[in-house]
Amino acid sequence: MADRQTSAVNTAAIPAGISSVEINKVLRNTYMLLGMTLAFSAVVAGLAMVMNAPYPGFIPVLIGFFGLLGFILFNSPLEAFVLQDAMGLRGELRAYCLPALKLAFLMAAAWAYSALFRGLLAGAQNTTMLAVSGLSRIAVAVLIASLGFVFAGANGAVNGAVIGIIAWMAGYGLEAVLLALQLRRMDRRAKQV
Repeated sequence: MADRQTSAVNTAAIPAGISSVEINKVLRNTYMLLGMTLAFSAVVAGLAMVMNAPYPGFIPVLIGFFGLLGFILFNSPLEAFVLQDAMGLRGELRAYCLPALKLAFLMAAAWAYSALFRGLLAGAQNTTMLAVSGLSRIAVAVLIASLGFVFAGANGAVNGAVIGIIAWMAGYGLEAVLLALQLRRMDRRAKQV
């Protein structure tokens, strides 16, 4: 009869001084936060269906969602719960990540617009600009990140997470602008015909 093998947690990846109780607490809090988010979404969707509420539009939803989420996470008593208990960020790591997390909301908005415009162009089967914009996004992100590390590194105060977020925001922003210009060009051609 074959011996049963039990799977064990890889303890080499766990820093010294952190117990499994703390790890389980962080995981439990993370899943609780996710559950609260899903429950809130379900209640709002149910109310919108019952009230037959119209869709407010893409821009108000983005501004409302990211603005409200950013305010709740970073300007309320929930900040400590989310960053320390749910995400497990403590001390120096929390202070290092906080500016980048605040900027991540702006990056998400820039990414959302570029994703929307990519989808519209793909739906119209006009995908030539997608290759150009994708390459330009990567090139701009690399250029800005490189310049950020060169100039910020000279001062000795480099927060790589912030530089990376700013670089990706600039890349997605440029991509959104290029794709919006292509959509506008297509719209003008359609009106001329």
